[in-house]
Amino acid sequence: MRNICQAFRIESQGTNASVSSFRKGKWGSHSTLQVNVGPQSVGYRLIQDALIFGGEIVTASDVAVAEGLAEMGNAGLISPNKLSREMSRDAVQQIHTMLEDVIDRAKVI
Repeated sequence: MRNICQAFRIESQGTNASVSSFRKGKWGSHSTLQVNVGPQSVGYRLIQDALIFGGEIVTASDVAVAEGLAEMGNAGLISPNKLSREMSRDAVQQIHTMLEDVIDRAKVI
């Protein structure tokens, strides 16, 4: 029994992380957008802090609503100044990559 129990490992991935962006650099006349997902989380404050609930913090839930992946809150509260189309697409891609990494680590066991 001891060997079986040692084979289990817990992996954790936050699913309601905050999403932030900043201009990374300039290439010619274009600046590149850098999107960061997490590690900060609004957690239980989602209904106070997320854009879709009238808050000021861009969350993964806001991204999911903006991309049509979820229906909750009020999508009309998502301002393009706070969450652009480019930023939401990049955030979805980064979230997919993060989840794929966790799944891959779980497969190694």
